[in-house]
Amino acid sequence: HYYITNNLRMKGRPVLLLLFVVVSFVSSKMDLIGDPVSNIVERSESGFTYNGAANDNLSYKVSEGEDGEDGENGEAYEFSIPYDKAIEDFTGVASPVCGDEIDQLDVSKMKKPHQIRLSYTGDPTEMAITWTTNGRTEHELVNYGPVKSDLNYTSTSISHQYKWHWDAELSEWYYTSGFIHEALMINLIPGMIHYYQIESNGEESAVIKFVAAPDPGSNTPVSFMHVGDVGTFGTSVKVTNDMMKRMEEQQFHGLIHCGDISYANKFNHSRPKNAEQKVWDTWGQMVEPVGSKMAYMAVPGNHELDIYDSTNENGTIYTKRFIMPGNERYFSFGVGMVHFVAVSTDESIDASSTQGEWFKNVLKKVNQNRKQWPWLVVFQHRPIYNSNNKHKNWEGRVFNTSKKYVNPEIIGWTDNFPT
Repeated sequence: HYYITNNLRMKGRPVLLLLFVVVSFVSSKMDLIGDPVSNIVERSESGFTYNGAANDNLSYKVSEGEDGEDGENGEAYEFSIPYDKAIEDFTGVASPVCGDEIDQLDVSKMKKPHQIRLSYTGDPTEMAITWTTNGRTEHELVNYGPVKSDLNYTSTSISHQYKWHWDAELSEWYYTSGFIHEALMINLIPGMIHYYQIESNGEESAVIKFVAAPDPGSNTPVSFMHVGDVGTFGTSVKVTNDMMKRMEEQQFHGLIHCGDISYANKFNHSRPKNAEQKVWDTWGQMVEPVGSKMAYMAVPGNHELDIYDSTNENGTIYTKRFIMPGNERYFSFGVGMVHFVAVSTDESIDASSTQGEWFKNVLKKVNQNRKQWPWLVVFQHRPIYNSNNKHKNWEGRVFNTSKKYVNPEIIGWTDNFPT
C-alpha cells in the first residue's frame, strides 16, 4: 500500500488483537509503575536523555502565497484556530441546533502540509502519517529519525484526491479535496521519541516530535487520551485546547476517538442532501496540534457510516481521510502492556457475523498471552448501556443503517465493504 524509500526493516513481533473493556478515558499509568514519563527515552548526539514533557508551542497558524497571490484582494490566505478563546467568543456560522461552528478552512488555498495526523499500524517499529496540501510535486516525502538534527530515514508518500456532490445545474463538482498524502515511517525504535519533517508541494512542515509504541509486554507506562463526538464547534475547540494543555504536562502515546468525528453533515444544516466536506478539512486542521504529535486512532460512528446520519457519506469519506489498521472500521493494535480493540457499532457483532467471528478470535489470541498484555481496552461509538432514549442500548445484533434511507444510486460502505 505504501512506497517506502528505505527498504530495511527492524525485526519486531507483530502486535495484534485484544479483549473487552469499555472506557471513557484511558491513562494507562496504572499505578503499577512510578513516573508516567520516566521510561520515555530521547536520543541526543551525546547519548540518551530523559524527556517527559510535550512542551512545544502547540498554537498553529497557516498562511499561504507569496506577495498575496493566493488571497482575496491581493492578501495572503491565512487560517487559524483560536484555541485560547472562550466558547462565547466564537462568531462563526451560528446554528441553534448544532452550536456555534467555527469558520471553515479553504483547502484550495493551503499550500503547506497541514491536517497532519499520525496513526499506529500494530507494529511498534512503524507509524503511519497523513497530511494534505493543495497541490503535489514529484517530491512528496517525510524525513524522520530518533535524533532531531539528523532525520536520516525517508519515506515517500502516495496521494489521492476525491470529489463530492455533482451539481447538475452548474455542471461542476461542489467540492474537490486537497491532495491527501499517506506515508509509512518504519525502522522506529519502540518506546523512543522520534522526530519527523514533511517535504510536500514545495513546502516543509516544522520538525515534530512523537513517541513510538513500546514493545508488546513492555513495562513502559502508557498514556492515552480519549474523546468522542467532537465536530467543529466552539466546544470542540475548547476540548482540543484542553488536550493541548495536558500535552504540555506529559508525553502521550496516543488518542482514541470513539466515532462521530467531524459532523460534516451538520454544518449549519446548510447541505441537507450532501455532507459539507469543508468541515472535514476544518476538523483535520483543528486537531493537528494533537494528531501530529501522537497516534490518533479513530473508529467510525453513525455520522460516518449510517447513510442518513452521514448525509450520504456512508463510510466512504472516513476511509479516504484515515489510515487505520485492518479493514479500518474494526481493528486492533497494541501499545506496550496495553491492547486496544476498535469495534464498529453500526454493524453486527453477533457470533454469526463477520465482525463477531473476528472479535472471538481477538479474545482467544489475547487470552493466550495475558502475561504479555495484561491491560485490554475496547472502544466503540454506541454505548452498550445507554440512558438516551433515542440511541438506546447497543445490542450488537443489528446493522443500524436505516434501510428506508438507503439510496441504491449511492455507492457507499455496504457496497464497498459488504459484511
